[in-house]
Amino acid sequence: MTNDHVTGPPRWVTVVVWGIALSLAAVGIVLAIVTSSLWPLLAFAGLAIPMLPIGGRRFGASAAGRG
Repeated sequence: MTNDHVTGPPRWVTVVVWGIALSLAAVGIVLAIVTSSLWPLLAFAGLAIPMLPIGGRRFGASAAGRG
């Protein structure tokens, strides 16, 4: 019996994705302050939230080739 672990993306990919998400959030905050409106903040948050690498990939026993 082996423990085959599926590895995630390389570390630099995670850093780049987080950087993009945080940059979009910062731009949204600045635009919201400058325009005195919440719409830019909501728009950029809507783009950034799906990009956040929260958690990890989880695979069941069927993915390990057992069957």
